[in-house]
Amino acid sequence: MDIDPTAPPAAPRAPIRWRDLRRSQKLIVLGLGMLLLLAGLEAISRVYWWQSKGVRVVTNEAIFRSTFHEIATSGIDEVATYHGDDTYDVLLLGASVLHPRCGDIAPRLRDLLAQKVGRPVRIINYSYIGRTSVESRMKYARLDDRRFDLVLLYHSINDAHLNNCPPGEFRADYTHVRHIAMIKPLDDHKEVEWFCFPFTARYMAINLGDRWGLTRGQWDHKYGGDLRTPPSYEANVEAVAEIAKRRGDRLMLATYACYIPANYTAEDYQAGRLDYASVKYPPETWGDPTYVTRAVDAHNDAVRRVAARQGTLFVDIASKIPHGRINFDDPCHLTPHGCQRFAELVVEGLNSSP
Repeated sequence: MDIDPTAPPAAPRAPIRWRDLRRSQKLIVLGLGMLLLLAGLEAISRVYWWQSKGVRVVTNEAIFRSTFHEIATSGIDEVATYHGDDTYDVLLLGASVLHPRCGDIAPRLRDLLAQKVGRPVRIINYSYIGRTSVESRMKYARLDDRRFDLVLLYHSINDAHLNNCPPGEFRADYTHVRHIAMIKPLDDHKEVEWFCFPFTARYMAINLGDRWGLTRGQWDHKYGGDLRTPPSYEANVEAVAEIAKRRGDRLMLATYACYIPANYTAEDYQAGRLDYASVKYPPETWGDPTYVTRAVDAHNDAVRRVAARQGTLFVDIASKIPHGRINFDDPCHLTPHGCQRFAELVVEGLNSSP
């Protein structure tokens, strides 16, 4: 069809205005916009886990492991499900005392146990520097498809540190600690594999709120005299004992060896005048020395109660490792001699009931 060049141009089509759309059309546009927004937020969330935490494939377990790095190197992935192999598998739940950076308890225990049980021993070390009893509880609770010949729980001094928070901020589940508060809600978000944005938003809100000083005050050793951790500590130990009983794992509970001389001063510690083998971590790492000692003593009483109620294996490490430089590098970390004695006590404890 020929177009008359002299004809006036057609009137431009009027732009589509929002108010001119039907209600159903508005809902479609809003729905598409929301989907695009959520898709963008989901993509940003997955990039965050990849770039910031090294999580290439987002799963519930991968996110959990991005907080608890010790899991990947522990050897847990080599353990046959439901203990279907011939090794004697030992799970260590603790903190720096059991970690290879601060001592060699694990290999010493492996060698002694191998002599006792007459078969290969595999140590799965879930311990890591700074961990508390609630973190061991969380990690152990996830091992539904694993079974162990022995589970050793050894905590206290890092729990004691949590008493240093300001009045009114302590939480019985230890969520007044940022990284615990960040990862604990993960169990409520089963959808993270296909939609990780809701958990990521919650995770980041807790992180930023804490870092910006919006959700917690300044911790101080002066608050440590108010011992709030013992009931929580006891509940965590009890929970581990209940899990072990349900699974049929043989659990050993132990009191915590802590040595702070009555005449302690920070000056004497730093000068090397106290009866320690070295100067690694001063008591002030965890709080006021007097308050730390009181907290550890209270935790040890709690361990004794749980062991009696639950009928678990029990070893009184605190009373059987003599104080002094032959065994202690600092208030809780052990010398090679102390590590050997620790391992021997654990093996000796296997002779007790049950």
